[in-house]
Amino acid sequence: MRQKIAVGVFMMALFGASEARAGIVFGLEQGAFQPPNLLFNLPGLLDNAATVQGVVDGTLYNISSDEVLLTPSGGQARVTAADTNGFDLLFLSPTQPNTFFSQFEANLHIAANTSGAATIVACNQLGSFGATAPFAPSGPIVDNGPCESFSFNLGNGQNFFTVATVDGQLLRGIRIETTTPLTEALQIRVGGSVAGGGNPVTAVPEPGSLILLGGGLLAGARAFRKRRMQSIPRNAAE
Repeated sequence: MRQKIAVGVFMMALFGASEARAGIVFGLEQGAFQPPNLLFNLPGLLDNAATVQGVVDGTLYNISSDEVLLTPSGGQARVTAADTNGFDLLFLSPTQPNTFFSQFEANLHIAANTSGAATIVACNQLGSFGATAPFAPSGPIVDNGPCESFSFNLGNGQNFFTVATVDGQLLRGIRIETTTPLTEALQIRVGGSVAGGGNPVTAVPEPGSLILLGGGLLAGARAFRKRRMQSIPRNAAE
């Protein structure tokens, strides 16, 4: 009986260990990670639309907004609005499902002599921004699962921020929302792209694996009990 209880406790602990925290870290410094720039203006990439595209490490990324966006050339990995009103919402994610990344960096610019704040939301590979459009112009941010957010003040000049993962997590997407329009987001960098559904967190074992593991534990428990009984003198066992 004790052996069966021990197996049950072990299995419960195994399931408990599979629960993942978001494991996302934010920063307000430039060059903390130095992932590569997102490359725009390549043949076949979307531009001058509500969703524009960039490539890094062979992975294609969408950047979406509720405004028409442009990706001006010049090597600054830069996104601007097509009109003079700017934009206050951006959402970046890989175009392909089961594709993730681990580092993100950007520099947000606002008009001179203005101020405001930015809120960044990031979800790891077990989270989701929900079924509704992540760049909806109004309403609360929709997210499900392990997501984290942070806010910081925007001022004239450089407004760098970084997002990275710890404990082997990965990022599904980044959402940027500001209280004052951005004139541009530039020096957009993305690192650690992983395609094919890589999952660095402790995964829940497959049912077949659990059956094999449970069988092995029970077999070990029986063998231990048999050896223990054999070590007891016959007259003591009777």
